Order: sequence, then C-alpha cells, then structure tokens
Amino acid sequence: MEYKGLKFGTLVSILVIVLAIYYRKSENTLQKRLIAVLEGLERVETKHEGLPRPKVAIGYGICTDVYIDAKYLLKYSNDIRIPEHFDEITTEKELLKSFAYYFRHGAAAEFVKEGCDVLLAAKMTKALQQMIPSNIRVVGGDVNRDDVHLVLEYKRGESWGPYTSSRANRYIVHNDINNPTISSLEEFDKLLPEFAPDLFVVSGLQMMDNYPFPEGVRLSRLLKVKQQMIAQPKSTKIHFEMASFTEESLLLELTELVIPFADSLGMNEQEVTNLHNLMLYGNISLVADSNPRVATVLDQMRTLFKLVRRNEKSFMNARQLTRIHVHTLAYQAILNVKNSRWKNTMAAAAKASLTANRHVCGSNNVDVQKAMLIMDDSFSTSTEAGIRIPLDIEKPVSCWDEVLKVENDQISVQVCVAPVLVCTQASQTAGGGDNISSAGLVPQIS
Repeated sequence: MEYKGLKFGTLVSILVIVLAIYYRKSENTLQKRLIAVLEGLERVETKHEGLPRPKVAIGYGICTDVYIDAKYLLKYSNDIRIPEHFDEITTEKELLKSFAYYFRHGAAAEFVKEGCDVLLAAKMTKALQQMIPSNIRVVGGDVNRDDVHLVLEYKRGESWGPYTSSRANRYIVHNDINNPTISSLEEFDKLLPEFAPDLFVVSGLQMMDNYPFPEGVRLSRLLKVKQQMIAQPKSTKIHFEMASFTEESLLLELTELVIPFADSLGMNEQEVTNLHNLMLYGNISLVADSNPRVATVLDQMRTLFKLVRRNEKSFMNARQLTRIHVHTLAYQAILNVKNSRWKNTMAAAAKASLTANRHVCGSNNVDVQKAMLIMDDSFSTSTEAGIRIPLDIEKPVSCWDEVLKVENDQISVQVCVAPVLVCTQASQTAGGGDNISSAGLVPQIS
C-alpha cells in the first residue's frame, strides 16, 4: 500500500510539473505573440510622411471631467427592476435605472486633440484656461462657471447588482449650459480665415442631444455650423466626429446639416450602428454590440459610404465623403478613397490602435503584461461572400483595395484594419474615442 501510495503521489507531482511547464510555455507564447503585434504596429506607426505640425481647428466646447469609481457612488437597489433609458434624468431612481441600462452594454463618448497646432472653440473660466497646453489657442470668451461632467467609470467584468459590465467604460452625467448652444461659434468664425487650418474638426454636437432648447434655436445653431463648414476653402479638410446620440430628430438633422459637408467621419461601434440604421431603416438603437465582428462593421461602413455619397447630391455646396474611421474595442477600421487627399491609411490605423491602449492604460508605453488581443485570428472582409484574412502578427495591419459602386460611379477605396492591444488595467476610458480618432487623423493630413 505504501508503495502504491508513493507511486500515486509521484504521478501527481509529475502531473503538476507538466501542467506548470505547459502553462508557462502557453504564457510565454502569448507574450511573444503580443510583443510581435506591438512591434509590428510601432513599425507601421512611424512610417509615414505628413505635415510637420498640422494646423487643426476644433469646435465646439470643452468641459471639466470629474472622475469617480461608479461602484463607490451608486449603490445598487432592488427597486431598479427593469433597466431603462431616459432622455432627461430627474430622480435618483431614474439615474440608477439609466446607469444599469448602459452598464450592461458599454455605451460612451467625449473629445480631446493631440500633437498639432490647435485652435479650439470653447468658452471657459480663466482657471480652466490656465490648464490648457500652450500650443492650443482658445477662442470663445470667458464664463463664470465651466461645464462639468461627472464621469462614473467601471471596469470590465465588474458587477453591479445582477449586472456585469462587458467592457471597461464610463457613464457620464452632465448639466451643461455652454456646450449645447455651441456659444463659442461666432468668435471662432472670426479667427478661422486667419488661422487657415489644414483640418477643421466638428465635434461636441452630442451635447445638443435632448437639451431643452426653445423652439427653433437648435436648428438655427446647426444652420450656423453648416455655414461655417461651407465657408471653409477646399484646401481645408473637414472631419465630423460622431458621438452617442439618443435623440433621433437630432441625428436626422445632422444627416442634412453636417454630414453632407464633411470629408471624413469618425465613430465607434455604437455610433456606426446608429447612423447606419437611421439612414437605411429610419430608426436608431440606443445600444449596440460592444464587440461586433469585423465583417459586420465593414459592411456598415460600405453601406454608410454609399448612402452619404448618394445623399450629398441633394445638397448645394456639399463635399464628397472620402474617409470613414470606426474605432472599436478590438480593432480599428479605416475606409479611404484612393487618390484622395487622405494619405498613410496603414499608419493611421496603427497609430489609432496604439493610442487606444496608451490612453486607456494612461501610459505612453504599451505594456504587453497589461494587454490582450480580443480580435479573432482571422476575419472576413464581408458578411456576404467576403475574403478571409488571417492576422499576421509580424504585419498586423491588413490593407486591401476595393471598388464601391455608388449609382453610376465606380469608386476605388482602400480599407485597413488594425488589431488593438486592449488594455486590461484601465486607468481611464473617458475621452478615449476622441484621442483614438484624432490620432488616426494626424498621419493622414497632407
């Protein structure tokens, strides 16, 4: 019996050692894989020829973000029962039900810009102006109180009552008075001709969503945005940065007053679904798949491109859409018209991908110990008879050419997809989409 016991114990010990060696090898293999992807992205990121310091004009607005861990501020209550979306929150119960609604799905938005000479249209207090980097020129005027956003952050897999977050994200509560009315627009308009930007970024319009405007005021402000876009010379590229819109009427107004006058559109996986559904089916969805298949997003991008290009023909002074960038948790996808003024698409996808990790982890250096790949080892270029493309960890950015038919026009485009080294120890999520989108724009300004 002792002999048998000894033999059994020896086998168990050997098994433990074998398993330890297996898992260590698996971990080493995974780390080598992540390092290869990181080095491949960094090589592509640095290989581009753009303007040395692009001049970028950004409208409209700014805010002070106050960050707090959501679980320490909001306590789950059984009174919540059914999670629900509210256009306007008036009670604590509505706040909790709304938080539960988005906590489960991971909806989001915000904006910041990096790496350029910047003209920013925003009204703010003198105290906030002192916090703005010196290479950002601010126009708009002073106010007595800044718009403050309370950012309730939560981590991937975090539980709140019976709900579990599918990804690290945030829920933002605000009571803005300056940003919704884009009150800096007129002062911004005076300096734009003198500044002569290479790129004009239209953003912050989500603050108009469900704001209690007097009748006709929102429309009049959007008409002024449209006129400001039309007034820009053709040498100035115009990018419209989408955000999370829940008011269908506002999103519809944007398809008529803003989108036709932009060269480029930027959005996340929820926003591309919203715009796609509105333009194709006439409705929007408040939440969307937080980790959609590459093929699904690429098909939405193609459809959107065709719908917007077709829609542009109905408007005088409209521009032609030549670029769409969709940023998701798992990957970056950029569709770019070939021979347009947008260059370096591969480098743009790589830079956007790396910025996603750098921003969320709060570090300029990507640490593979705090990263993971959630993009599949291969993806299809379309849900309908697409080509399967394997992920090459040595050359992680995949690019290919396509021809899209828009009525009688045959338009050649390039599509690039880059995997994201997803940060597993999130430091911040607010402003992520805006940093990612702007990082993707910088290499393409030429």
